[in-house]
Amino acid sequence: MVRKNYAELLDTQIFNPEQEINKLEKALNRNFSLYQFDTIRNIKIKIFNYDTYLAFLQKFSFLHYPDRQGYTNIVDFRNHYLSYAENTTEKLFIYSELLININKYYKVDAYNPDHILTWNIIRDNINYFLNLSNHELSDTSEGVTIIVEKNISASAAAQIVSETDKVTALKILEYNWFANKGNIESKKSILKKIADFLEPERKVLKSKTLKEIFVQSGNEISLVNDLFYMFNNLNVRHNNEDENSKVYNKKWSELTELEKENWYDDIYNTALLVIIAKEQIRIQENLRELKG
Repeated sequence: MVRKNYAELLDTQIFNPEQEINKLEKALNRNFSLYQFDTIRNIKIKIFNYDTYLAFLQKFSFLHYPDRQGYTNIVDFRNHYLSYAENTTEKLFIYSELLININKYYKVDAYNPDHILTWNIIRDNINYFLNLSNHELSDTSEGVTIIVEKNISASAAAQIVSETDKVTALKILEYNWFANKGNIESKKSILKKIADFLEPERKVLKSKTLKEIFVQSGNEISLVNDLFYMFNNLNVRHNNEDENSKVYNKKWSELTELEKENWYDDIYNTALLVIIAKEQIRIQENLRELKG
């Protein structure tokens, strides 16, 4: 519910998504010409004159786009994807992602100043409303560009993890993808990836240094113990919804889908804190050495 309210806030107060969509449409409907450079006469020659930039994308980008799902018309494909949007902000984000990813497959051997100019206008417009809405562009491990919420903790954790596991680092950022709102299976998959990454680090996370930072119980650190309890009992690493399973969790099974998603968000944020805490071990130990 919190995320839905946030989307509604973007729709009504921070910026006007309908207006931003209109700006993208205007850029896509710019008159567009394509030139070839005559090296002998040292001049550029117009070889195509398209009615719109969208027509140019149709011919030189869209048909090379590997995820067009059998569509041969870019407008039909766009309309199909936009039909999944729950509000105008999601419509704007989906549209922006499609344009960015389709444009990656631009293939033409010709002089194209109009292409560069128009694409810069589109990218500038996208960056403008992303900044206003506290979002940014990020690439998945598959090389697809997506729009994610800016999250300082996620960025810090991803940077630490990227030193040893770039795939998991990208998954940490992907968790905040706007399209993951309400997608419990996708969030669960990313949490499992984070859990598998942290499992070998559990001994490191029991270090004396970390015990000095966080509340401890006996020889254990409550924060770390609670995180792995959630990984192992809240349907992330094991099937805790099967009544016939030894790890069945009745309380978890009785939660609503929204309550489960909120718990996954809590697990994610706790995992980020633990990842950053692990880096804090190194900082504290270096500080001890510096202090002498």
